[in-house]
Amino acid sequence: MESFSIRADCPYPDQLLETLWPKLAEYCEYEVFEYARGRVVTIAFEKYYPRSLSYLLVAATLDFTGAGTCQIDILAGGGREGTTDFAFGSEKRAVTDVIRIFTDICEAKGWDIREDESERISERVHDGPLRG
Repeated sequence: MESFSIRADCPYPDQLLETLWPKLAEYCEYEVFEYARGRVVTIAFEKYYPRSLSYLLVAATLDFTGAGTCQIDILAGGGREGTTDFAFGSEKRAVTDVIRIFTDICEAKGWDIREDESERISERVHDGPLRG
């Protein structure tokens, strides 16, 4: 599993989303789930990786609840092969591709985007309250 969190200064969430949909469509087919009246959006998709002969699931959650910021959490898992459970870099590549899409949008709009300083998602998932 690979994960990454980024934070974007995003004064206009609708502009980010309107620009995101066509860029994401160039990359893959995706599903969108909206919560809290569109203030939290989860995007999920599967991508086939021929080198590992398997599918990889990627999810990105966009949280627009902060004033003028968007917290983006990206999580990728799967895309592994065989008894060694070898991913051939597919998880990291998928996360990097999604980060690049968001970075391109924010840079074109003149918005700041940076790595989130909080804990990495995988650390929160693996060491969270559900793990004994």
